Amino acid sequence: LSTPIIAIPSPMAEASAEQQRQTVLSDVAGAYWDLVYAGEALQTAREDVEVAQEEKRIVEGRRDAGHMAPVELTRVEAAVAQTQLALIEADNLHQAASYRLSTLLALDGTPLEPTTAPGDIPTLDLDLGQAIEATLANNPQIQVQEAALANAEANLASARHARLPTLSVTGSMGWRGYDDEVGGDNYAAARSEVFSGAFPTRYVGADLSVPLLNRQ
Repeated sequence: LSTPIIAIPSPMAEASAEQQRQTVLSDVAGAYWDLVYAGEALQTAREDVEVAQEEKRIVEGRRDAGHMAPVELTRVEAAVAQTQLALIEADNLHQAASYRLSTLLALDGTPLEPTTAPGDIPTLDLDLGQAIEATLANNPQIQVQEAALANAEANLASARHARLPTLSVTGSMGWRGYDDEVGGDNYAAARSEVFSGAFPTRYVGADLSVPLLNRQ
């Protein structure tokens, strides 16, 4: 039979995981609003192109009728080119925002487009003191730093203990067997002396370590 090992996460690991979760949520929310903004900017750029093209059509008609100088057509053509360039840039930004949100959602870059209007941001009546208190109590980043501070304080206490002298005492007690006669069963004689306690041994020692700077 084997007993499964249950891993108990530390407070720092839990706070780090919560911090990572909130970071992912914040990144996804930011990417969504970037996509909304990029979509509105793209729509505005398309409307600018339509307005510039309509102005060009009007200027061409007035020029053909002799009511406007030909140089005005050059101006509106430059305006049309400028709006078309802005449209290309807005489209690139929109595609980049869509890809980023799709990547954060693990959709492998599938193009995304908001299907509902974001609406107006609701007005929140927040108490500054309560908001600060809630942030200090629930912010995982602060919890990670508090756990790191606790570890640092424990390491500091351990380092301070290492600066103190250390005294260790050791001792031993035993019996020996000895026989110096030549020949005969010397082993049996020595064994008999061990159990009879003829030659007891005792030892008591002490070791004192005193730190001296970084030497001991």
